Amino acid sequence: MAEDLADKHLAIAPHFTVHQEASDRFLLFAEGRSLRLRGDLYSRLIPRLTGERTGARILAEIAADPGAAPDAGEQARRTLVSLYEAGQVVALAPGADVNRQAFWSEGGLPPAETELRLASARVAVAGLGRGAAAGSTGAGALTGMLMGSGFAPGDLRTAELVVALVDDYLDPALQDLARALGSERTWLPMRPGGRRALIGPLMGPGFGGATGGGCLACLLRRMAEHRPNDALAPAGAAGPRPARAWLPASLEMARAAATLEITRMALDEGETLSGALLEIDGATGERRLHRCWTFRDCPVCGPEAPPPPAAAEPFPLGEEASVDSEIGGWRAWSAEQALARLEPLVSDLTGIVSGIVPGHDHGRGLYVFNASQATRGGVDFTRNRRAGKPGAASGKGLTEAQARVSCLAEAVERYGSGWSGAEPRIRARLADLGEAAIRPEALLGFSERQYAERARINAQSSPLHHVPVPFDETAEVEWTPVWSLTHEATRWLPTRFCYHGYEPRGVPGDHPFALGDSNGCAAGATPAEAVLQGLLEVVERDAVAIWWYNRLARPGIALEGIADAFVERMLAVYAERGRQVHLLDLTTDVGIPAAVAVSSTIEGGGRILMGFGAHFDPRVAAERALTELNQIIAFDGPEGAEAEKAEFDGHLARWLETETLDRQPWMRPAAGALRDVRRMPRPEAPSLRGAVLEARDRLAACGIEMLVHDYARGDLPLACVKVVAPGMRHFWSRRGPGRLLEVPAKMGWRDRPAREEELNPIDFVL
Repeated sequence: MAEDLADKHLAIAPHFTVHQEASDRFLLFAEGRSLRLRGDLYSRLIPRLTGERTGARILAEIAADPGAAPDAGEQARRTLVSLYEAGQVVALAPGADVNRQAFWSEGGLPPAETELRLASARVAVAGLGRGAAAGSTGAGALTGMLMGSGFAPGDLRTAELVVALVDDYLDPALQDLARALGSERTWLPMRPGGRRALIGPLMGPGFGGATGGGCLACLLRRMAEHRPNDALAPAGAAGPRPARAWLPASLEMARAAATLEITRMALDEGETLSGALLEIDGATGERRLHRCWTFRDCPVCGPEAPPPPAAAEPFPLGEEASVDSEIGGWRAWSAEQALARLEPLVSDLTGIVSGIVPGHDHGRGLYVFNASQATRGGVDFTRNRRAGKPGAASGKGLTEAQARVSCLAEAVERYGSGWSGAEPRIRARLADLGEAAIRPEALLGFSERQYAERARINAQSSPLHHVPVPFDETAEVEWTPVWSLTHEATRWLPTRFCYHGYEPRGVPGDHPFALGDSNGCAAGATPAEAVLQGLLEVVERDAVAIWWYNRLARPGIALEGIADAFVERMLAVYAERGRQVHLLDLTTDVGIPAAVAVSSTIEGGGRILMGFGAHFDPRVAAERALTELNQIIAFDGPEGAEAEKAEFDGHLARWLETETLDRQPWMRPAAGALRDVRRMPRPEAPSLRGAVLEARDRLAACGIEMLVHDYARGDLPLACVKVVAPGMRHFWSRRGPGRLLEVPAKMGWRDRPAREEELNPIDFVL
């Protein structure tokens, strides 16, 4: 060690202040600690530790001191080594700022080595924006701060790190710089201005000890998904939303944060900006990290586009252990485990969910969350941005954690089902695919009469019930491969049926014979869980359609034994609103319990609203119906008026204003004793895979095939699927032949199948 210190300029670590108590006693004070040194040796050693002498010179002078003991030099060497190893003596960089070196030593870093590392790390700043924030003035200010921290200035051609300042991350100049730097250069985007300054993520191979690898195309794609109305603005030199709000203090705060993060990376002290965007609140200084996601179909960082698929990949259900039926209906994770996975999605910059807020009665134990969310955009975000409002998701549960998970999972499934343009598909005519193609009429369920009268129907009904154009079997359209769990074989579905926001390009034969919808879309911790939840939704909506359009009086279900504490709270809140609640059993020939929770006013039985649920466990089916009712009830009130108009086009409002239980008596429990969930068969929770296979077999017994479309694209934290069961009915107005007319007679609820003209003239209201 003596040899290591011989040539170093040594000093008491500069973050210490030295006080001499007596000739042989010294106090060393730092910000958070103090140290006392005593002994004659220190009176010889400490005055020489000023940074002006090397270790060799200090030891030589002490050994030559008059009156020094014969072994004074060796004692001084051992003491010096001990102080050095404890960080109380350090090597200083001659001429470097002493306060900066004190900062390094306070943090346990050797000042001289740190100064050398920073001086050799050349950083360049490019001002791509305008003015004091992100223009040349801003670039000069950040460069000065970096130099004040020990960095040497670099130029854009040779710097190890380039910091790109912009007024808006969607400024085209940022993309131009990325192309100019290429994939082998490391750089860092930054928006210093704005109420929220943004720094990162680190792009390229890396800097210092930090790992790079960020993709600008993926980052901007997700940002653009949160900014749909940018498409309405003319292209600008600084991007559509240049940051204009800042104070000199907020700019300094942002520059300081960037300088510290760059310093930490250069010194291998952290990777904050690896795969993350740092936000600095200009008013409070609060820091927040936003995780940055990558897309498998990204044309910049993703793999080469595969050839058109010849078949679907077999869908892996997996072998899974039994699950607990007490955690939300046969789930692989607890709500808390799921939240840990889903919370990083909440970011209005890089996440799927912009924000999540509790519902109106959340504080009273009726747990509902509502979220605004991004809508999946195209691979080329500059071409495919859609104007309009952000998407929305909602979730409910018996507990706050369950409701939050439910909301975030719904956001995942809605995002996952969106169209980007890179999805596997082929172009073909129906006849080209043979029996593997599923005919659109089996998926949609419209009647010939509806097609014939579509102009009148569409002019009078809610958009949810619009009738598309008939399918042209001779047209060449796009088809998506899906997997049949029933026959373990490939099936082909129309691509426009599989995705929200489908945009055909270069498909002359395409015509709007179908639109994507959420029926059967689900997310889960595992593929089997996602399939099970999607299938339960298909069963639920099929049961609702059969009940609603046939106006079937169904047996009631007693509220006792269904999450008693929750139901007690719920009934109390509803009573204060002047409302009552009852449950009906909607279970069909499939044999999977389904329920509807019906709420109406106590006086007059009006303003009827409903929630639905289905599950192998009848108790869980009833719980889901009740908790969904808590979501729907928000539409009956001032806070729900605008949402109702946007989503239902006044259709629901007319129902609330005119219909009562007296006018719709079939919505009351049928005569007879109420069914008690405590006495209904309650199956043990099997493995999730076992539950899916049981559902598959029940559908097969009804002559129904079970198909799964996997939405996995590498950018979702959960498995996400669409379950399709051709022949099962949607609760929207689709009045064609099949289960809608036949099941009531099959089950003995009607003496014969209904005719179309006998069905409920009121389209389903939700």
